[in-house]
Amino acid sequence: MTREAVLAEGLAGGFASVYPVLKAMEEAGRARRGYFVAGLGAAQFALPGAVDRLRAARESDLEGSPEIVILAAADPAQPYGATLPWPRDEEVDRLPLARVPGAYVVLADGAPALYVERGGRGLLTLPALAEPEIAS
Repeated sequence: MTREAVLAEGLAGGFASVYPVLKAMEEAGRARRGYFVAGLGAAQFALPGAVDRLRAARESDLEGSPEIVILAAADPAQPYGATLPWPRDEEVDRLPLARVPGAYVVLADGAPALYVERGGRGLLTLPALAEPEIAS
């Protein structure tokens, strides 16, 4: 949980309204505070299991094969369009503009590679798909 994630959800009171709860969870040992993801806000909170999974993902060797994950575009675990900007491609003027129910994002090693529009009406390739190690 980061300040940016709370702001993206549009919660009343913003991060200031959530921070006391996160702090109480940390004091009770139910959450950890730290700097887990570079480039995001300094006040980051995570469940202990999530911290272990982040460390394992960072340290794992996938033998050159990208890890492919499919997430709902509106899923809080999918950061693009909320805490991270959508990638820009000079050849593609159109970007996935909404984190809407029914749309999906395909991540390759954490980078967005495909955006499937709501109901499967369209498929937008993103710059990560063009990277040689992912495209092959």
